[in-house]
Amino acid sequence: MSGLRKAIGSHGWTCAAVVSAFVTYYCMYAFRKPFAVLKFEGEWFGSGIDLKSAAVVSQLIGYVTAKFLGTWVCSSLRREDIWRALVICIGVALISLVLLGVLPANWAFAAMILNGLSLGMVWGMVMRPLEGRGQSELLLAGLCCSFIIASGDVKSTGQWVLDSSWFASIFAGEAWMPLATALIYLGPFSIAAFVLGRIPAPTAEDINRRSDRVSMEREERMRFVRELFWILLPMAATYLMLTAFRDYRDNFQGELFEAVGVDLEENKQAFSQSERVVAFATVALVSLAIVVRRHLLALRVSMILMMAGAAVAVGAIFLRKAGAIDGMTWMVLSGVGTYLSYILVHCLLFERLVALTRMPGNSVFAMMLFDGIAYLGPIMVIPLSDIMLRDGGSRLEAFDVITWVLGGISVASCLWVFLTLPRYQPVTGIDVVD
Repeated sequence: MSGLRKAIGSHGWTCAAVVSAFVTYYCMYAFRKPFAVLKFEGEWFGSGIDLKSAAVVSQLIGYVTAKFLGTWVCSSLRREDIWRALVICIGVALISLVLLGVLPANWAFAAMILNGLSLGMVWGMVMRPLEGRGQSELLLAGLCCSFIIASGDVKSTGQWVLDSSWFASIFAGEAWMPLATALIYLGPFSIAAFVLGRIPAPTAEDINRRSDRVSMEREERMRFVRELFWILLPMAATYLMLTAFRDYRDNFQGELFEAVGVDLEENKQAFSQSERVVAFATVALVSLAIVVRRHLLALRVSMILMMAGAAVAVGAIFLRKAGAIDGMTWMVLSGVGTYLSYILVHCLLFERLVALTRMPGNSVFAMMLFDGIAYLGPIMVIPLSDIMLRDGGSRLEAFDVITWVLGGISVASCLWVFLTLPRYQPVTGIDVVD
């Protein structure tokens, strides 16, 4: 591997890492999100809960279970096992999509639980080779672009599959669309995951800059939580609401578009159109914190950006209601405001926190722990929104309420962390310079 490393060069491996990670996670979304295009009309076993809500929540239950398992599996995963682990996950996901096509609509929840279980650890597996490097934030920011863009793209692909003549001639019913869509992306996923599994470990220089990212045992995981508790707690509250917001927006984006006057029949690429703008605008803003060399300052800048993002999302509601912006612009602003915070947590918060404090272990553990906690948010919020719908409310009204709650929690939590961070500097008082 050392000879191959020299032959390709550090810049070559950096490009290979970000491209393979992006493509792997981008293609994973084709196994997870196309089902959101389906209407799932009717109630779940006559309970008053929409069939679509039951499917969404069931997938989230599997997903959050996998996230908690991932705090152990992904934080202790050896680099040489990444390819094998990813293949197993995607194979089980394919089985779940076959079940989705076979099972009656009321039993689709069982297939979606298995789907969530199979895919919930993929993020940690993809993130593992990217952390602890001099350019980790850039690599992780590139990875984060994948789930913003992919969410819209795979739903647009799913709609295209539904409307295509070949789908109707091969598959018996709309419930097979997620499987048909996933198969389109299976080849690129396999190639990218294979390359990702062969990315070399960080160099000695990387370790000196960012600390050695070692596999973690139970004792190290408990110490990490105990010593960083007053940073992790407020950030977990913010991240829970961010995830509730993001998942609600993601799964009901079609309904939200219709509520604000965006015609999906006329603009079939609306999902991709909005999310591409969100992705590039968000990464451009995140770069303001990424380029800061001192870890403490970078973390504090990220807190300021997260508070600003919450203000943008809330402000967009006022602008929409005042008629100052159209529905597509509102969708983009709401996405930029919240994805700004979401990506900062993913690509900077834990990477710089571990580098600043020199805590033994890896940032994958913290990210999987946060994901596990955060996905409890949409599991609670989506059924509550259905209750609001029964009382005469709308998806858009429920989404506005979520945005307001997110804004308040985010500003309070980020201000607390901004003021608390200096006490976590090393005892020497020296901020490690990247």
